[in-house]
Amino acid sequence: MRPEFDRNAQITVRQIGPEDWEAYRDFYMSLRDPHHFRGILAGKDPDDRATWQGLFDATTGTGDYVMFGMEDRKRLIGQSGIQFLRNGDQVTALLAGSEIADDRRGQRLVDKLYQARREYLRSINFQGPVITTISPGNTNSRTAAERNGFSNTGRFDEHGYCIYVPEDLG
Repeated sequence: MRPEFDRNAQITVRQIGPEDWEAYRDFYMSLRDPHHFRGILAGKDPDDRATWQGLFDATTGTGDYVMFGMEDRKRLIGQSGIQFLRNGDQVTALLAGSEIADDRRGQRLVDKLYQARREYLRSINFQGPVITTISPGNTNSRTAAERNGFSNTGRFDEHGYCIYVPEDLG
């Protein structure tokens, strides 16, 4: 009997930044529906380093956003982030924008992104509220959030997305 091969054994998640622009570009351009970047890339050259450097500078360069890349043997197969929303003295961590490569969807890999973001928040001893927002029709994201300990609050953000909060960060 042959041992079973775990296709996901080599997957790692790490913080990514401007130096990862080519892998990030290649990942997004490979998606069947790279909806997040239609507006950002409008009128810009997707093969120009400055396009992607500008994106990283506008997010991670502010200190208000941390991005994570999920890799399978150095190939970027997923990404997500944490946006720190400031309102006076209160800071809320918004777990935002998870995407998984089309050929890797349905394998619960987003759980690794949830885990990495939780570990990051613990590592910086984050004490503020944590939320994620999900489009009302996105059942896959809703299921993933609930599987990772988030509950629907019944409230909506300014874009009409459902607000989910973690039961705990444990």
